[in-house]
Amino acid sequence: MLHLAKKCDAVVQIGGSLFMETKHWHAEWQKTADIRKASMAFFLLGSNFGPFQQKLFYQKYKQLFATYTDICFRETYSYHLFATLENVRAAPDIVFSLPVPEQSAGQAQPINARPKLVISVIKPSIRPHLAAFDDIYYEKMREIAIYFIHAGFAVTFAAFCSYEGDELAMQSITSGIPETYMSDISTYVHQSNPAETIRLLNQASIIIASRFHAMIVGWVLEKPVFPIIYSKKMTNVMDDIGFTGSSVDFEQLQALEPTTILKQMTDGAPDIGKQRQQAQNHFAMLDAFLQEE
Repeated sequence: MLHLAKKCDAVVQIGGSLFMETKHWHAEWQKTADIRKASMAFFLLGSNFGPFQQKLFYQKYKQLFATYTDICFRETYSYHLFATLENVRAAPDIVFSLPVPEQSAGQAQPINARPKLVISVIKPSIRPHLAAFDDIYYEKMREIAIYFIHAGFAVTFAAFCSYEGDELAMQSITSGIPETYMSDISTYVHQSNPAETIRLLNQASIIIASRFHAMIVGWVLEKPVFPIIYSKKMTNVMDDIGFTGSSVDFEQLQALEPTTILKQMTDGAPDIGKQRQQAQNHFAMLDAFLQEE
């Protein structure tokens, strides 16, 4: 990356959770700083900042961010951390601007089709703060799936990030479900085919989102979404859009009743029309830069 940056007039870094404090964060900071020094212009789009504990982590990145051409965070929490920098802006997550499939959002199923629950799964223990929650989470996902099958739903478990253990989690969950229910259950593994994944979510009557972008894409498709919160970045975005539906974090997961999730279907999807429009603002400064070149 550094070799390429030296040959470019600008670098554009697009990503989500790029700035989390880990044991080796200083090496990551140095790598980014070296790339910044090598480029004439540097744009950071669609990211959030944190979680972090050390003040030094924040201060080092604030010093580095001050040298960027433009930064557009994806939620207001991160923006307010760096609002004193004149080059920092905020806009809703870029995925809010995702084009809706030709088939009308929220109406992807035939009228008489069997309702479908799609559950995006994660492996909790991949994150240190959720290391103790694998068994609780897996058992709760089994309980919910069986409840919805009894309610007349077909259930699809979806693994959107095998790199972080989603597929392993899905296998652990389904291996503990009695065989009598398996004819009502299907599984899906995302394999670099966004259109296929969007089709899957667009067929859902309701989505349980353990993944951040399963939550957002579900809203874009005008689906009822029940978030299972694994990170503050989810609650930050929920706060930004004024989400008033139900959700649960891992500390309260064991007490969650499936009836609470079913009720979310009645509440429907939040109105994200404003977010869809504003999400395009991430590229405003980059567009202006490219027009000048």
